[in-house]
Amino acid sequence: MRLPCLFDRRSLVYYKLQGPRDDRAVRARIKEIAETRVRYGIARIHVLLRREGWTDSHKRTRRIYSERGAFIWKKACICDIADRGGAKRQIIVKSIRG
Repeated sequence: MRLPCLFDRRSLVYYKLQGPRDDRAVRARIKEIAETRVRYGIARIHVLLRREGWTDSHKRTRRIYSERGAFIWKKACICDIADRGGAKRQIIVKSIRG
């Protein structure tokens, strides 16, 4: 006698939704880190959260950080500019995306 496998039919296997998570504590901590350490980016903030024991993924950290409307620093670029006399010089351009 052979027992039927319950997972042969796809209609029996489904994902159970858990509902929205309460992330107010994580949001407050990300805001606190971003305000005290202005130059830290998303990756560095995520590392600090991991060291403190938070288990959220990097994608969740990025979503919360970007929903905050925080400033994200772009890397500086060195641009060549010609003077009116034709002499070239280099300047460093730093910009903020937000």
